[in-house]
Amino acid sequence: MVESYMFGIWTWEELSSWYLTLPAYGQVLCLLAAFALIALVVALVYYIIKGVAYLVYYILKGVAYLVGGIFYGIYKLFEALYYLLTGKERPKKVEEVSTTPIEKVIIVQEVKAKVEPTPLYCSECGSEITDTMSQQLDMSGIAYCAHCGKGYKSGFIEIEG
Repeated sequence: MVESYMFGIWTWEELSSWYLTLPAYGQVLCLLAAFALIALVVALVYYIIKGVAYLVYYILKGVAYLVGGIFYGIYKLFEALYYLLTGKERPKKVEEVSTTPIEKVIIVQEVKAKVEPTPLYCSECGSEITDTMSQQLDMSGIAYCAHCGKGYKSGFIEIEG
Protein backbone atom coordinates (compact mmCIF):
# COMPACT_ATOMS: atom_id res chain seq x y z
CA MET A 1 0.00 0.00 0.00
CA VAL A 2 1.27 3.44 -0.91
CA GLU A 3 1.55 5.71 2.10
CA SER A 4 0.68 9.35 1.59
CA TYR A 5 2.97 11.58 3.58
CA MET A 6 1.96 15.08 4.57
CA PHE A 7 4.90 17.49 4.49
CA GLY A 8 7.12 14.44 4.09
CA ILE A 9 6.92 13.63 7.80
CA TRP A 10 3.65 12.00 8.84
CA THR A 11 0.94 10.02 7.19
CA TRP A 12 -2.66 11.12 7.54
CA GLU A 13 -3.35 8.27 9.92
CA GLU A 14 -0.50 9.30 12.23
CA LEU A 15 -1.60 12.94 12.17
CA SER A 16 -5.23 12.10 12.96
CA SER A 17 -4.24 9.76 15.81
CA TRP A 18 -1.92 12.45 17.25
CA TYR A 19 -4.71 15.05 17.00
CA LEU A 20 -7.29 12.79 18.65
CA THR A 21 -4.98 11.97 21.56
CA LEU A 22 -4.72 15.67 22.47
CA PRO A 23 -6.98 16.99 25.25
CA ALA A 24 -10.02 19.07 24.21
CA TYR A 25 -8.38 22.46 24.81
CA GLY A 26 -5.36 21.32 22.78
CA GLN A 27 -7.58 20.34 19.86
CA VAL A 28 -9.36 23.73 20.01
CA LEU A 29 -6.05 25.56 20.13
CA CYS A 30 -4.74 23.56 17.17
CA LEU A 31 -7.87 24.42 15.18
CA LEU A 32 -7.56 28.12 16.08
CA ALA A 33 -3.89 28.10 15.11
CA ALA A 34 -4.73 26.42 11.80
CA PHE A 35 -7.45 28.97 11.02
CA ALA A 36 -5.16 31.87 12.00
CA LEU A 37 -2.40 30.48 9.81
CA ILE A 38 -4.79 30.09 6.88
CA ALA A 39 -6.06 33.66 7.35
CA LEU A 40 -2.51 35.01 7.44
CA VAL A 41 -1.56 33.09 4.32
CA VAL A 42 -4.65 34.36 2.48
CA ALA A 43 -3.92 37.96 3.52
CA LEU A 44 -0.28 37.62 2.50
CA VAL A 45 -1.17 36.17 -0.89
CA TYR A 46 -3.77 38.93 -1.42
CA TYR A 47 -1.30 41.73 -0.72
CA ILE A 48 1.41 40.10 -2.83
CA ILE A 49 -0.98 39.81 -5.78
CA LYS A 50 -2.17 43.38 -5.22
CA GLY A 51 1.41 44.66 -5.15
CA VAL A 52 2.34 42.80 -8.31
CA ALA A 53 -0.79 44.12 -10.03
CA TYR A 54 0.09 47.72 -9.08
CA LEU A 55 3.65 47.17 -10.23
CA VAL A 56 2.53 45.84 -13.61
CA TYR A 57 -0.04 48.64 -13.97
CA TYR A 58 2.44 51.43 -13.31
CA ILE A 59 5.14 49.85 -15.47
CA LEU A 60 2.68 49.61 -18.38
CA LYS A 61 1.51 53.17 -17.74
CA GLY A 62 5.11 54.42 -17.75
CA VAL A 63 5.87 52.51 -20.96
CA ALA A 64 2.75 53.98 -22.58
CA TYR A 65 3.85 57.53 -21.65
CA LEU A 66 7.36 56.79 -22.87
CA VAL A 67 6.17 55.43 -26.21
CA GLY A 68 3.76 58.34 -26.58
CA GLY A 69 6.56 60.82 -25.88
CA ILE A 70 8.86 59.09 -28.37
CA PHE A 71 6.22 59.20 -31.12
CA TYR A 72 5.45 62.85 -30.31
CA GLY A 73 9.16 63.67 -30.57
CA ILE A 74 9.43 61.85 -33.90
CA TYR A 75 6.35 63.74 -35.15
CA LYS A 76 7.87 67.09 -34.14
CA LEU A 77 11.20 66.11 -35.77
CA PHE A 78 9.56 65.26 -39.09
CA GLU A 79 7.43 68.39 -38.89
CA ALA A 80 10.56 70.52 -38.42
CA LEU A 81 12.30 68.67 -41.28
CA TYR A 82 9.28 69.25 -43.52
CA TYR A 83 9.27 73.01 -42.91
CA LEU A 84 13.08 73.12 -43.25
CA LEU A 85 13.20 71.23 -46.56
CA THR A 86 10.19 72.87 -48.20
CA GLY A 87 11.07 76.36 -47.09
CA LYS A 88 7.54 77.07 -45.92
CA GLU A 89 6.93 79.06 -42.80
CA ARG A 90 5.21 77.55 -39.88
CA PRO A 91 1.64 78.69 -39.42
CA LYS A 92 1.39 81.07 -36.52
CA LYS A 93 -0.90 80.34 -33.69
CA VAL A 94 -4.02 82.44 -33.60
CA GLU A 95 -3.77 84.80 -30.69
CA GLU A 96 -6.80 85.94 -28.83
CA VAL A 97 -7.94 89.41 -29.73
CA SER A 98 -6.90 91.57 -26.87
CA THR A 99 -9.35 94.29 -26.02
CA THR A 100 -8.81 97.09 -23.65
CA PRO A 101 -9.83 96.01 -20.21
CA ILE A 102 -13.07 97.47 -19.03
CA GLU A 103 -12.63 99.33 -15.82
CA LYS A 104 -15.03 98.26 -13.19
CA VAL A 105 -16.49 101.11 -11.27
CA ILE A 106 -17.49 100.26 -7.76
CA ILE A 107 -19.87 102.67 -6.18
CA VAL A 108 -19.46 102.82 -2.47
CA GLN A 109 -22.37 104.28 -0.62
CA GLU A 110 -21.92 104.95 3.03
CA VAL A 111 -24.76 103.72 5.16
CA LYS A 112 -25.15 104.68 8.75
CA ALA A 113 -27.61 102.76 10.84
CA LYS A 114 -28.42 102.49 14.48
CA VAL A 115 -28.81 98.93 15.63
CA GLU A 116 -29.92 97.74 19.01
CA PRO A 117 -28.08 94.53 19.85
CA THR A 118 -30.05 91.86 21.65
CA PRO A 119 -28.05 89.34 23.65
CA LEU A 120 -28.83 85.65 23.20
CA TYR A 121 -26.74 84.29 26.06
CA CYS A 122 -25.69 85.69 29.41
CA SER A 123 -22.06 86.73 29.33
CA GLU A 124 -21.61 85.85 33.00
CA CYS A 125 -23.15 82.36 33.37
CA GLY A 126 -23.73 81.35 29.73
CA SER A 127 -27.43 80.54 30.09
CA GLU A 128 -29.82 81.45 27.31
CA ILE A 129 -31.70 84.76 27.59
CA THR A 130 -35.39 83.97 28.10
CA ASP A 131 -38.25 85.57 26.17
CA THR A 132 -39.44 87.51 29.20
CA MET A 133 -35.95 88.89 29.75
CA SER A 134 -35.77 89.90 26.10
CA GLN A 135 -39.18 91.61 26.27
CA GLN A 136 -38.18 93.43 29.48
CA LEU A 137 -34.98 94.60 27.75
CA ASP A 138 -36.99 95.89 24.77
CA MET A 139 -39.56 97.71 26.93
CA SER A 140 -37.51 99.30 29.68
CA GLY A 141 -33.98 99.01 28.36
CA ILE A 142 -32.78 97.13 31.46
CA ALA A 143 -33.07 93.41 32.28
CA TYR A 144 -31.43 91.04 34.72
CA CYS A 145 -30.37 87.44 34.14
CA ALA A 146 -32.77 85.01 35.84
CA HIS A 147 -29.94 82.64 36.75
CA CYS A 148 -27.03 84.79 37.97
CA GLY A 149 -28.56 88.29 38.29
CA LYS A 150 -26.21 90.13 35.93
CA GLY A 151 -27.80 93.29 34.61
CA TYR A 152 -28.03 94.26 30.93
CA LYS A 153 -28.66 97.74 29.64
CA SER A 154 -29.66 98.18 26.02
CA GLY A 155 -28.13 100.90 23.96
CA PHE A 156 -27.87 101.74 20.29
CA ILE A 157 -24.71 101.05 18.32
CA GLU A 158 -23.93 103.17 15.28
CA ILE A 159 -22.73 101.08 12.34
CA GLU A 160 -21.04 102.65 9.33
CA GLY A 161 -21.05 100.55 6.21
